[in-house]
Amino acid sequence: MSRFPNANFSFEEIRKRGFNYVDKTGHALRLLSSYNNSTSFFLSRPRRFGKSLFLSTLKSALEGKGELFDGLAMNRQNYGFEKCPVIHLDMGYIDSSSVDSFNSGMNQIIADNRFSNGIQVDLSASQFIQNLSSLVSALRFGTGEKVAVLIDEYDKPILNELGNKQHLKDLLNKLNNFYAFLKSGVGAGKIGFVFLTGVTKISHASIFSGGNDVVDVSLDPQFADVCGFTKEEIRLHFSESLEAILPVNDWDGGEIKSLEGLLAKIYMKYDGYTWDGLTRVINPFSMINFLQTREFDNFWFNTGTPTFLVKLAAEQKDDVNFLSLEDTAMSKMTLNAVSTNNIALVPLMFQAGYLAVKNIRADGSLILGIPNGEVRQAFAQLTFNLLTDDEADSFKLKLGEDIRKAVLSGDDGEIRDCLMKIINFSAYENIKRSEGFYNALFTAAFAVSGLDAWSEQSTVDGKIGILVKLPSDTVMIFELKYAKTPDDADACITEARERLNDRSYRNAFIARGLSAHELIVVVTERQSVFVQTNGLFHKPTTRS
Repeated sequence: MSRFPNANFSFEEIRKRGFNYVDKTGHALRLLSSYNNSTSFFLSRPRRFGKSLFLSTLKSALEGKGELFDGLAMNRQNYGFEKCPVIHLDMGYIDSSSVDSFNSGMNQIIADNRFSNGIQVDLSASQFIQNLSSLVSALRFGTGEKVAVLIDEYDKPILNELGNKQHLKDLLNKLNNFYAFLKSGVGAGKIGFVFLTGVTKISHASIFSGGNDVVDVSLDPQFADVCGFTKEEIRLHFSESLEAILPVNDWDGGEIKSLEGLLAKIYMKYDGYTWDGLTRVINPFSMINFLQTREFDNFWFNTGTPTFLVKLAAEQKDDVNFLSLEDTAMSKMTLNAVSTNNIALVPLMFQAGYLAVKNIRADGSLILGIPNGEVRQAFAQLTFNLLTDDEADSFKLKLGEDIRKAVLSGDDGEIRDCLMKIINFSAYENIKRSEGFYNALFTAAFAVSGLDAWSEQSTVDGKIGILVKLPSDTVMIFELKYAKTPDDADACITEARERLNDRSYRNAFIARGLSAHELIVVVTERQSVFVQTNGLFHKPTTRS
C-alpha cells in the first residue's frame, strides 16, 4: 500500500523517503520557464493546502537536484536543473508582535540561509534588510549566478496584527522596504527569480503596487490544480490505499463497502475547491488525514482556521451569516486583494478556503459558494460558536439528537420546542436581535446537529430563509419572521404565508420528485416562538 506524507514534509523529504507524491512539477516548470515573461510570482491558497510543498519543489529544482525529479513531469520535459543560490524565507513562524521582534526573526532566518548556502558573509547589521542585501550580493558575486528568493506565508505577520492599526502601519513600512529591496534586486540583476505564497493578497503591500511585475497566478486557470488533488489524481494515487481500508463507517452511521461508494463520500466531504470555476480539487490535508484515520472528520477546519478570520468574524457577527454566503457575487478585482484599512469578510473567506468559485458570469464577475461538506460544517460550527454562550460540540451532545428528531418529525409543536431550546443557548448581551440573527442561529444549530441545513438558499423565485434536506426525499422550507412584540406575530404569520404562496418555492422540489413541507416561524423580541404549517404537506405527483 502506498505511503503518504504528513503536511510538514518538503518535496526533497518526500522523494528521498519514498512517499507517494502527486506530481505538480509541471507547474514548477511553467514558472521557472519565465511564464508570462516574468520572473516574480505570487500564489494564494488556503492554509494547509500544499503551498509550502510546492515552494519546496521550486527550491529543489533551483538547487539543481535533478535526481529528485526522476519520472516526474519536469524531468520528462528535459528541464536543465541548472543550479543557482536560493534564499528561503519562511515568515509563518516569525514573532510580529513588535517591529523589533519581527526584525530579529528575519535576521535569524537570513542567518540560517547563510549556513544552508555554505557561504561566509558578515551579517552583523541591526536591520534585516541590510543583512539580506549583504547575503544577496555575496551569493550573486560568489557563485556568478542570480539569486532566487522564495518567501513562504509572506502575509502571516500582517494578518497576525490586523487588530493593532498603529503597529500594523509600522510593520507595513518595514515590509514595504523589504519588497522595494526585492524589486531593486531584480532590476539590478542580482535576483533572478522571486516566488511568494500567502493566504491573501494585501493591497497595501508594495510588492503588488503599480510598477512591480509580480504575476499573481492564484486565479490563473493554468494553475488551478497547483495545490490539491483532482479526482483523476485521487484515482491514480489513492485507489489502492482506499480499497485496503474498506469497509469504512459513514458519518451517518452506515457502512461503506465499495471503492466507488467511498469515493463518492470523499468527494462530497472534501472536494469542490476551485479557483477558475472549472477545475475542482480535493483538500489534500483532509484527504491524507482521512486515509490515516479512516474517519470523516473536519481535519482542515479543526487545525487550520486562521485566527485573524475568527477575530474578524467575531467583530462582524451581528451582520454576517456564514451559511448564507452561497451564490455570493463579486468582481475578480475585489476578490483578489484585501485592504488593511477596510477589511472585507467575503474576500478573506474566499482566500482562506471557505468559499470557492462556483461560476463565472459573462461580465467576468465570480459566483462564490461553499465548497464541500467539511466547510459547510465548519461554517455551522463557527457561526454557532459566535452567536451562543456554548461550543458547537457541547451543544450537539446536549441537544443534537432531540433537534434531529423534532425536525424529522415535521411536528409543529416539537419544532417550536426545539427552536426555544436553541434560543436559550444564544448569547444575549451585545447582540442585535433580528431576523438575520435568528436565521443564522437556527440554521447553524440544525447543521451542527447533523441536519443538511442551508441558509438563504437561492431559487428562481427568490431566496428560501432556511432549507433543510431530509434523508427521506423530503425538504423542509422555513419562512422566518421577526416580530418586535407578540401582538405583531399574527401579521408576520400572514405576511409569511403570502410570501410562501406567492413564491411557490415548493414547486421546484416537487418537480424533482421530492416532498416539500413549508413551515412558518415567527420569533418575537421577547423570544417567544410561533410555528405553523403552511397548508398541506406537499408531495410530488410523480417520482423521478
